[in-house]
Amino acid sequence: MKRYLICLLSFFYVSFGYSQTELVSCFSNSYTNTDGPVFVNEGNNLDISLCTSIQFTAEWDTDGNDWAGSGNLESQDQCPIGGPTCNDLPGTNPPTSSCFDCWDYMYFEMSIDGSSIGISDLVGEDIFEDLSGTWDSGEICTDGSNNLDLNIVIQNWGATETFNLTCLTVTCWDPQPSATATPDPVCSG
Repeated sequence: MKRYLICLLSFFYVSFGYSQTELVSCFSNSYTNTDGPVFVNEGNNLDISLCTSIQFTAEWDTDGNDWAGSGNLESQDQCPIGGPTCNDLPGTNPPTSSCFDCWDYMYFEMSIDGSSIGISDLVGEDIFEDLSGTWDSGEICTDGSNNLDLNIVIQNWGATETFNLTCLTVTCWDPQPSATATPDPVCSG
């Protein structure tokens, strides 16, 4: 009887599990002296119509550059040096004069079917920013959506200023049988 129950539970788990597909698989790149905003195309216009849920993860770092002081990364609150405040939004192209040749940042925002879903991060707002971090959206139910855009913009102005984007991955869970995938939350589909 015990063996019968174990077999039955294993069958149920395999039959109703979810499979994982990587829509973007560990994309990595370094961005040095971009001289204006660079729009990262990996993660744009991804077909998520077969996904019941998705997850975006990436690691980033400043290649050891600090934010405070001179001769390194300049945060938005440092620009322009000795002038009016830089008030650009990430991706403003070309940057306004108060941000030009000054503000260094990394920004991402997730959009599904053309609408922001409220998951974003801006690195470079003030001198207290971290030098490295991880972006992780957690698993997001797609609810029959069709398109995912990761709007990633990177800007820096110096030959020694670098942002590294490491292992950007977008995972799709679809309703195909699998004995290993366990999405949380469990989404319809």
